Amino acid sequence: MKKDISIESATSLTTYVKDENEKNTEASFILSYNIARAGKPHTIAESLIKPSMIEVVSCILGDDAGKKVAAVQCSNNTISDRIHKISDHIEDEFVFRLINCNQSSLQMDESTDVSGLSILIVFARYAQEKTIQKGLLICESLETHTTGEDIFEVCVNFIKSRPLKTRLFKKLYEEMGSDHQNLLLHTEIRWLSRGKVLRRLFELRDEVKIFLKEHTKTNLYEWFHDEHFIIKLAYLSDIFNKLNETNSSLQGKETLIFQANDKIKALIGKLDFLVECVQENDFSCFSNLNKFLYENESSVTPINAEKIKDHLISLKSGLLSYFPRLN
Repeated sequence: MKKDISIESATSLTTYVKDENEKNTEASFILSYNIARAGKPHTIAESLIKPSMIEVVSCILGDDAGKKVAAVQCSNNTISDRIHKISDHIEDEFVFRLINCNQSSLQMDESTDVSGLSILIVFARYAQEKTIQKGLLICESLETHTTGEDIFEVCVNFIKSRPLKTRLFKKLYEEMGSDHQNLLLHTEIRWLSRGKVLRRLFELRDEVKIFLKEHTKTNLYEWFHDEHFIIKLAYLSDIFNKLNETNSSLQGKETLIFQANDKIKALIGKLDFLVECVQENDFSCFSNLNKFLYENESSVTPINAEKIKDHLISLKSGLLSYFPRLN
C-alpha cells in the first residue's frame, strides 16, 4: 500500500512520544514529517536544518536554548525511522476511516512512469465529518501495459524508444509536467494524456514524418503523406481537446455534483451541435481541422464526414451509458 503523508497533521504524531525527552522526540517527529512532505533527502536534517536552527536559536534566545535544539535527534537513520512510523500511523488511520465510513468510492487508473513501467494507481474517497476526503490507497507496478491499438500510439511509442536530443520533440512533453522529461506512453485508460499527445503529434507531423523516414525501415512515414489520415488526426486532436477541457473542469474538491451534472449536460449538447455542423459540412468548430483545410485548400470527403459524425454520435452514446439519467 502506498502511504500518503498528507492525511494527518504533525500534531497527531505525539502518540509516538513516550520517553523522558518528550519535547525533543516530538520535535524530531515534526522535523521528519516536514522533510517527508517536502520530498527532501533525509540527510538534509543533520547537514543543514539542525545546524541552521542551532545558530538561529542561539543568536535569538541564547546558548542554552541552542543546546536544547542540539539535543534533537535527526540523523539519517533516525529521520528514516520516524518517517516509517509516521507512514504506518497514517496507513492505519486511513484504513480505519475507510472501514468505518458510511460511504466510500475507489478510482483506478493505469499510468506509466518515465522508465516505461506500468503503474496501477487506486485512489479512495470517503465521507469524513461532512466533507469528502481523498487519499492514495495503492500504487503498484504491473507486469504488462494496457496500450491502444491505433497508429498514433505506434508512432509515439516508437519515438519514445529513441534517445532524442533535438528541439523537434521537446513540445511533445512540455505539457506533461517538469517531472516527466520524456514523451509519455498513452494508454486506453490514460485518455487525458492522449489528447495532448494527439495535439502535439498533429502540430509536429512534418517533423515526425521526416524522423520516421530517416530512422525506420517501416512505411509509417507514408501515413503522414496521406491527406485523409491527417484530416482524421486533426479531428481527433480537436475532439479529445474538447473532452479534456470538460474532464479538467470536473476535477477538484470544491466541484459540486450539480456543477458536474450541468457540465456533462453541456458536453452532450455540444456533441449534438457538432453533429449538426458536420452534416452541414461546417468544420469551423474544429480548430486544427479547419486550419488544415484552409491552408491546404482541401475539404472533408463525404465518407470521412460520415465517419466523423458517427464518432460524435458514438461519444454521446457512451456518455449517456455512463449517465443514463441525463437522457
